[in-house]
Amino acid sequence: MRRYMWSAGTTLLLGFVLAALALAGAAPARAAGSGGASAQDEAVARGDWMQFGFLPSGGRSNPFERDLSPANVAGLALDWSYHTGRINFSSAAVRNGVVYVGSADYISAPVGKFYAFEARTGKLLWSFATVGNPTFSSPALDNSVVFIGSEDSARPNGVGGHLYALQARTGRLLWSDDAAFGVHTPTVANGVVYVGSGNDLFAVDAKTGEQLWTFRSGIPDGVAVANGVVYFGDDIGKTLHALDASTGEQLWSFETGAEVDPMPTVVNGVVYIGSADKHLYALDASTGEQLWSFNTGGFVISSAAVADGRVYVGSFNGILYALDASTGEKLWSTDFTSHPFFSSPAIANGVLYVGSTDDRVWALDAATGAKLWSYKTGAFVESSPTVVDGALYVGSDNMYAFKLPRDTSGPGSPINR
Repeated sequence: MRRYMWSAGTTLLLGFVLAALALAGAAPARAAGSGGASAQDEAVARGDWMQFGFLPSGGRSNPFERDLSPANVAGLALDWSYHTGRINFSSAAVRNGVVYVGSADYISAPVGKFYAFEARTGKLLWSFATVGNPTFSSPALDNSVVFIGSEDSARPNGVGGHLYALQARTGRLLWSDDAAFGVHTPTVANGVVYVGSGNDLFAVDAKTGEQLWTFRSGIPDGVAVANGVVYFGDDIGKTLHALDASTGEQLWSFETGAEVDPMPTVVNGVVYIGSADKHLYALDASTGEQLWSFNTGGFVISSAAVADGRVYVGSFNGILYALDASTGEKLWSTDFTSHPFFSSPAIANGVLYVGSTDDRVWALDAATGAKLWSYKTGAFVESSPTVVDGALYVGSDNMYAFKLPRDTSGPGSPINR
């Protein structure tokens, strides 16, 4: 990738979905000698959802959520929505009361946009337009910077993308990295951005945009980082890779029977990864040894969520599964929709949230699979839900925010854009 620095004064449906889909029980590892809690650690401790997997290690579980529960989630109502121009594949990140999300806007011409909204009201704080073509990537935040990948390119052949670093408060461009192919969802850990593009996985200094190392593989998708190791799957090699996070040296690899698209999840020393060979695998995070596998009956594009000793994953056959995290034994499954799951589940305070290509976003009891609530949007729900401070955020034909009803007579009344 080619890096561009900016001064302070410078201001095929399946393939598209896979580029944007990336994936918590383990704390993110700190760089040696860093000492103390990082700004990212402190934000996570507040319950902020900083990136696709909640933690760099994935898991998609917010253990700090206390407002929504199985007892009251049926009362969720639309609080605000914002029409971004086309279906949103990007999954939201939330920090300090601001919601960040990308969009594939196609109102008059294909263009990617990135938005920041006030979480309480849905007020648009700023937007950033890419060079062109859609933005399928989900954002990742570190300190006061938000990172986003794009499918845009200024190249004559129109093929390529960028990794953008934007000031979270204003949307000002800090630096961008030009790639020969579209840039997937980034993951940030210990001051380094890990992101796939084309046949390469890149490690980039989050502050400067300097490329630290590159690893050539198939087509790398979502990245998880835990205990100094980077985990990612690729489409061509049908393989899950484990690399040294500092050097990019390969530590081990595990080959499945087909493409590996989801972002891995690393919890309690186990890597959970789905494959298009219709299996979810549990591997020893240190050695890559297979611990168990489960046949889902359909492609696994959805990234796994892990909480309370259970693994949750959606399948292309329209079935959502809950498995014992230690043994892979099926605890429950539900086939309430015959439509494929692209969306990855989110877990918070005993509730599982997931989008479906039946145009709905669902809330289920995480322990039993019982349906508690759903909302019908105007299009497929292929982005993955985010749950923070009693609010559910998800993209479809609009960016939606759902909350429990409140007094609408005063400031902060629900709005619908």
